[in-house]
Amino acid sequence: MNRTTRAGASTLAALALGLSLLLGLVACGGGQGSPVAQLEVEPHALDLAHATFEDMTLHWRMTAPLEGLVGTPRVFVHLLDDQGRLTRTFDHPMPGGWTVGDERADQVRLVQSALAPPLPPGSYRLSVGLYDADGHRWPLAVEGDRVDNGEYTVADVTVPPTPAQVPIVSFSPTWSPTLAGGDRQILAVRWLTGDGTILLDEVTDPGVLWLKIRIPEQTADGSHRVLLPDRPGSEMPSVHVEAPCSGFEASVSGEGSHDVDVPVTAADGSCAIRLRPNYAMVTDGVEQQTVLLETLAWQASDGVEATSGAGAAAASGASAK
Repeated sequence: MNRTTRAGASTLAALALGLSLLLGLVACGGGQGSPVAQLEVEPHALDLAHATFEDMTLHWRMTAPLEGLVGTPRVFVHLLDDQGRLTRTFDHPMPGGWTVGDERADQVRLVQSALAPPLPPGSYRLSVGLYDADGHRWPLAVEGDRVDNGEYTVADVTVPPTPAQVPIVSFSPTWSPTLAGGDRQILAVRWLTGDGTILLDEVTDPGVLWLKIRIPEQTADGSHRVLLPDRPGSEMPSVHVEAPCSGFEASVSGEGSHDVDVPVTAADGSCAIRLRPNYAMVTDGVEQQTVLLETLAWQASDGVEATSGAGAAAASGASAK
């Protein structure tokens, strides 16, 4: 080999090395490199029928800092069909932020909302990952297959071929028709104007009805919020929820989404759940829509504890990048 050939070979080798290093850096930005956390999930398999919800726990052990983090760390939870296509998301901020050495249990609520069309029966996979506002993903130590950069399958989900035994749901006239939610996390919604009732019929067994409701901002779509003087509550906008069939009463306050688990025990087979906001949204003296119902789902009472004002996952329609 002459000197010119050796020089050309050296140049090509240097270019190849540079390209390799560049690709390595790009890969690290997409979930490659050393894991930043160990993640365990339970359960590893579950059924998810239409109009029902199931809870899953992500156990995090944070082992390294999130270098280059932009904004708040977020967890994406994706439901993939047998072709690997994204069908539902359950994304949420990492509760409590990120502290190396911490161990944290992150409860995620998986749902097929009764407001949305049902998923086709069959087998699905649940994948999980960690990302930030720029869509950067970090590698995790997980028992599961790697789907993509920073995305790992952690559980099997079965949508059964037969519908679940759930109560029949109807709405008072003050509720709007079902509207599109706009993404794979909140697929369908209904608006309430003033007070409203959600009626459950054919309640054969005790259970919990999960409501995710949103209180709009002070000014929204040209309307503004006015607190009602004849309603109890603080200076914050709030919604009172009650179910006389079980003696349940709770209030949620503040703008944004709130989760309310309503216990239902109906001796006569029916239960009326009432929502009463302490505010009105007004445009030119005309009352507008007050409360947005984002999710409605049922679970039979097998150790489910009713809660209010705190949910299994924060409501964010944003999917992971």
